Amino acid sequence: MKTVQLNFPSPAALEVQAQFEHWRSTRTKRGKIPNELWSAAAKLTELHSINLVAKLLRLNASDLSKKRSSASSPIIKTNVGSPVSFIEFPKISNDNAGSCEIDLKRPDGSEMHIRLSGSSTTDLPVLIQAFVN
Repeated sequence: MKTVQLNFPSPAALEVQAQFEHWRSTRTKRGKIPNELWSAAAKLTELHSINLVAKLLRLNASDLSKKRSSASSPIIKTNVGSPVSFIEFPKISNDNAGSCEIDLKRPDGSEMHIRLSGSSTTDLPVLIQAFVN
């Protein structure tokens, strides 16, 4: 059975990335990352792997792992109402005789598991778009 996993940063991850970029561009000297940014980064590890978050935010994965274990109530500013306008996922061919599984997870913790077994994939983009938005 072939497993397809969609690995794209969530809207929350992109928002935290923008917060880090803003902080980096406006700071006057090298200094410690503010606790609010560390907390937001640590919260993202609930949705994405530590390595993905560290790469996205240009952080040391080891430091992020330490902060994750000590994080309490993180602050993440998100635009909950903004819909996702584009989703890219691997091509799934109906010619394959095997099956396919797709796992989706939203920033609010909702999850969807799709298992295809020789069925049509024509409605798959609409289904994924409806879940993500």
